[in-house]
Amino acid sequence: MARYWVGGTGTWDASDTTHWSTTSGGAGGASAPTSSDDVIFNGSSGGGTVTCSGLLGVFLSLTCTGFTGTLTGTIGNCSGTIVLGSGGTFSGLSIGVSNTMSLTCAGKSFGSFSVSGGTTTCVDAFSTGILQIDSSATLKLKNGVTSSITSIIPPTSGANGNLSSASAGSQATLSDTRGTNTLNRMTVQDIAFTGGATWELGTNAVDNGNNTGLATSGGTTFDALFAQSLA
Repeated sequence: MARYWVGGTGTWDASDTTHWSTTSGGAGGASAPTSSDDVIFNGSSGGGTVTCSGLLGVFLSLTCTGFTGTLTGTIGNCSGTIVLGSGGTFSGLSIGVSNTMSLTCAGKSFGSFSVSGGTTTCVDAFSTGILQIDSSATLKLKNGVTSSITSIIPPTSGANGNLSSASAGSQATLSDTRGTNTLNRMTVQDIAFTGGATWELGTNAVDNGNNTGLATSGGTTFDALFAQSLA
């Protein structure tokens, strides 16, 4: 079933019914969303700030098309799709996903995004502050566009995390403007690393091909190593 947010500013938690309706712009009083419900924020939801309070596994999909307010706080374990709206603000929102799903950012950025399982496929350019990819989880970036982060947290143990283009053989671009991103326990493929930061392969990392802008853990790019081998 669908649950529509109504009434503007409020707190989205597991029990409050004030801001939920079964119809767009309808009366509040519907039960809070569960893991089998599609959650919709739209032009009839009102403005203001919606604070997501410790929400883990309590919705099927999240659609924010037409929403002009702000979503902040923490939500997790969506099992369908996430579609942001171009008029909303999501920079204070932390999202964690563990299921295979698709993501549309609509030009907006998250505060943080964590992939702890399954495969997340980006439909358009992806943008977040902190990006975390856990063991055996996969993030596929939209090819032909530039996605951006401010830092990355790779797996600390177990199988590698995976970062690749959504279209095999066609590069996606991932940008960070400063610092050093060491990709320990990561398998990367079809990514152009750019933006001014240093991108380097670390412990147990695997270059699976068609990557550019990567360095070894000593900071030397593979392009430079290739040039040295020809000298």
